Amino acid sequence: MLSRRMLLYALCVALGMFAWNTVSAQEKVVIQVEAAREDYYASLWVVEAKPYLWIRAETPTRHWLQPLREYPNIFLWRGEQRLPFRAVVWEDRGSDAHAYVDGLFRQKYGLFDQARAWMRDTPTILIRLEPR
Repeated sequence: MLSRRMLLYALCVALGMFAWNTVSAQEKVVIQVEAAREDYYASLWVVEAKPYLWIRAETPTRHWLQPLREYPNIFLWRGEQRLPFRAVVWEDRGSDAHAYVDGLFRQKYGLFDQARAWMRDTPTILIRLEPR
């Protein structure tokens, strides 16, 4: 009996991970932060609130966040397109604007965004991408 439960649990976890990876792979973009001596790459979810695109750092310790603060001119890769942007880190976490953009992520990514929120208790850091 216990082995059936364990097998069912493992199957559910595997299906959940497959679904997560499938949705993530279809919806992510890659950013390239060109720092002084090194490029930083990150695959991220993106939403649009015209005229801007928005991305998020899930935690303040992301390896690419500090270089992005220092070198805000980045490139966003969408498929084969390399698009130039200026990244503006949005520090006002309690604002209506932050809640609005978080709502856009929730609307676009649905249960996957809710699962991300349940797994992390740190507030996200929004980054507005301005065309340059």
